[in-house]
Amino acid sequence: MPHPAFSPRITARAFTADGPGLGGGARPGALPPIPGPALAALPMRGRILVAVADPALAARLVRLLRLAGFQAVPRLPQDPALLAEAAASALVLLGAAGLADGGMALLATLRRATAVPLILLAAQATEAEFVLALEQGADDCMLAETRQRELVARIRALLRRTARAAAAAPRPVEELAVGDVRLSLRLRRAWRAGRALSLTTAEFDLLTCFLRSPGIPLSRDVLAQAALGVAAVEAGPRNLDNLVSKLRRKLGPEDPIRTLRNTGYLYAA
Repeated sequence: MPHPAFSPRITARAFTADGPGLGGGARPGALPPIPGPALAALPMRGRILVAVADPALAARLVRLLRLAGFQAVPRLPQDPALLAEAAASALVLLGAAGLADGGMALLATLRRATAVPLILLAAQATEAEFVLALEQGADDCMLAETRQRELVARIRALLRRTARAAAAAPRPVEELAVGDVRLSLRLRRAWRAGRALSLTTAEFDLLTCFLRSPGIPLSRDVLAQAALGVAAVEAGPRNLDNLVSKLRRKLGPEDPIRTLRNTGYLYAA
């Protein structure tokens, strides 16, 4: 049985100028400009993917969004490139008319593939159906007869929330420092007491592992995996020990690396 939230009754007429939907109030073929700035800081300059099966409806949505200042790109929901297109967009507007038997599955697939904000458009749906769509990963659900200004306002509100969440997210660590030893993960350079250290790739990765866990005993397997990409047994009986010895020599006198008998090593905090 077709799912009501993806009913084929999502038609272009719901968005025409003389219909009850997003084109309401203007003469046919002339949607009025929507006030308010687009969000220039968003990916692809506010790129919105319009994944709607009905081509006439998709064309009206694209025109509306472009008038509102967004970069709107139409794609069919069954397009094989849909997941890649969604991942490259700031937001997805999904109206899966014509995919009534697999609409919810498409929604779930999109959400598993990308965290891009997604608004579902439906011709009609009960509260339970909207709840199901939200639980499947939609960020918002709207009826097709929603007025054009409300749709644009909801899109902007969702993009603002997404931008605020991204700004509040922890920034990746770029530098590590313990005592007088410091390294830059971005530049892949290390210093001790201001003196640059000439490290190989494996030595740098080993030092990084130590500085991420100062004062904590680290097993030989953990260190070998971090520096050599394999377990200690696969690396050979002396490869890790030799690497540690080379790093200690480069750190210089009173290096902070301590050998733990039958365990591994510890970087003294």
